Amino acid sequence: MLGLLIATAQTSFDTTEAEIRRYGADLILLAETFRDYGDTAMAPAAVLRTYTQLLLADKWPTDGDHKYIIEDAEAGGCWSTCASRSVC
Repeated sequence: MLGLLIATAQTSFDTTEAEIRRYGADLILLAETFRDYGDTAMAPAAVLRTYTQLLLADKWPTDGDHKYIIEDAEAGGCWSTCASRSVC
């Protein structure tokens, strides 16, 4: 029984790790795409940078105090701003 619990926890950990890596790779690819577009994509690139900083601060706080925010309204606002622009 204990082996099954450990195997389940390991599978969950591996899946989560793969999703985080994929999400990070997607953010990097999007940032590079904005860079390729040059000056026309500076505004969306700034929104992406702000969103990423907010996401990192929420998931890995430097002060050790995690607030367990389910939804970050400020980060959501960043994406809403980006989505409302025609360059995104």
